Amino acid sequence: MMKVQAAVLTAAMFLSARQCFARDADDMPQPGPKVAGLRLRLVVETQHSQSGDEFAVRLDLINVTDAPIKVSADWPSHLKGDFREYMEGTASMRTCPDITLWGIQVMDIRQPAPQAEHTLAVGATLTVEWVTKGRRLKNRVIHPNSNRNPFFPSEGLYGVHAELLLNVETEAVDTKRDVSSDRDRHSGRRPVLLRSNEQLVPVGGSTRAPKTAIGVVQDVTDDLKPAQISVGTVDGIKPGDQFLARTGMSTFWEMTVTETHVGYSKVSVKLGPLGAGRVSTPRTHEMLKPGASAGLTPAGVKGMDWLWAHH
Repeated sequence: MMKVQAAVLTAAMFLSARQCFARDADDMPQPGPKVAGLRLRLVVETQHSQSGDEFAVRLDLINVTDAPIKVSADWPSHLKGDFREYMEGTASMRTCPDITLWGIQVMDIRQPAPQAEHTLAVGATLTVEWVTKGRRLKNRVIHPNSNRNPFFPSEGLYGVHAELLLNVETEAVDTKRDVSSDRDRHSGRRPVLLRSNEQLVPVGGSTRAPKTAIGVVQDVTDDLKPAQISVGTVDGIKPGDQFLARTGMSTFWEMTVTETHVGYSKVSVKLGPLGAGRVSTPRTHEMLKPGASAGLTPAGVKGMDWLWAHH
């Protein structure tokens, strides 16, 4: 009985995702620019309720040439799957306003040969679809050191486009743009980065401009008395908003906005949620200095999972 219920639930979720994309071909957005005979299209449908946001995401990989194109994956050594799984897991979501990529230390060794291949026929489209709930657009990240899967830090209307890194057969690539490694040239495949069209994604049911999510530390004293960051009132920043700056493996500085002005804000500074548990004081290179990048902290979040793209 449990297996039957699980199958029914899976089928219902699949149908729900498919229904989100039940639109005419003429209603689909134009895909991103052509690279190596390929174009990438992103479609995001959003539903907002009291329980939060739900995003139905679709990626189309399109062959716009008059010849077949073979593409291949580049899985890390400890993972494997088919090419559709690779598309979903390795696609990066880039946003406007931009959101900090905090990064995480993981092994990211790649296989010497592709583990999954797919041949796109003339004019063919390879489609991947999934549904997420919460403040992210992806459920899975293959390369957490580079793939972007940001947690939207504030409500508002974001511009989003996808980027997809894949390998294509050498013959299908413009030889004028030779950026491949010796290993890739020898194997007959070359890396290509595709960029999709932009989609406007309302987060939190809001269509207002979101807060600017990245600032730069402009001034900070040695004793960490009130400092200054480069975002202020016109960026949607208000007193009480918090920013994090990372200056070491586990050294985070928490900045709380105390005053806002046009073009800058005054902030108080203290060691952040990870750095506060340190036994030793931060070393010289881990101290907060002018020029450090600071990312907006989502209001009301608990724990640190929102920082990492792979969560």
